Amino acid sequence: MGDSVGFADSFCVAADTLASTAKDAGATLVGDVLKLDDTNEADQTDSKIAAWVETLKAAL
Repeated sequence: MGDSVGFADSFCVAADTLASTAKDAGATLVGDVLKLDDTNEADQTDSKIAAWVETLKAAL
């Protein structure tokens, strides 16, 4: 989670770093990194989570 407006340059960078570090270490990532901006896009949070869960289900 983060603030894509107030911190556009660093929005969810930690999530990307964690994912790439895991992948570099040999992990197989399932699905995309979920990035949520509950500060500016709270109305989209539930639908983004639901769509993300569906992609995980499909991948498994």
